[in-house]
Amino acid sequence: TPDHRVIFQLIAGVGIHRRQRGTQIPQSLFLVKAAHGSIQRCENRVDYTVLQDFFRAVNRYYLTNPALWRIDFDWAGFEWLVADDNEDNTVVFVRRDGAGEELLVAVNFSPNGYRDYRFGVPPRKTWREELSTDDTAFGGTGEWRNEKPVRTQAIPSHGREQSIAITIPPLGAAILRGAGEYKKPKAKKSKAREELPA
Repeated sequence: TPDHRVIFQLIAGVGIHRRQRGTQIPQSLFLVKAAHGSIQRCENRVDYTVLQDFFRAVNRYYLTNPALWRIDFDWAGFEWLVADDNEDNTVVFVRRDGAGEELLVAVNFSPNGYRDYRFGVPPRKTWREELSTDDTAFGGTGEWRNEKPVRTQAIPSHGREQSIAITIPPLGAAILRGAGEYKKPKAKKSKAREELPA
């Protein structure tokens, strides 16, 4: 399964790139040290307090959510939901902790944001956003969020009978937690027409 460090480098990478684009700061101003997770100033003085807050929040979230790291060497802890969307440059997967917790991670490598991005999901009743790179606390716009719980719908997608449609920020990522059990709606019974006497 993909290493958890790689996953968070993906999330952090798109988050950093987006902030550089959003503030129109040239990429040459930043040097990202993957080994230490630190950011150094390369040229002019740049205030990167927001980026520090972002990394602090992401690291804290990672440490307090075992689903992201508990089962690293078994496919029971990881499942691709969308792995082949080369048109929208987006990947979606689920991480599990083996104790019933499921976290859905959607990463968008495109400069285009997506609303109503639909894909098949495990049978959970709702999915609530817990982390977004578009959070205003991290320098985001706050316009690409899933503020309300996203309800699972009986709409087939990606080989599953149920799906959700979420908002994914441009050059960003969102993590949602699954809750409840999704129950397939019962088919409505059609009343048989009574035959009229001849």
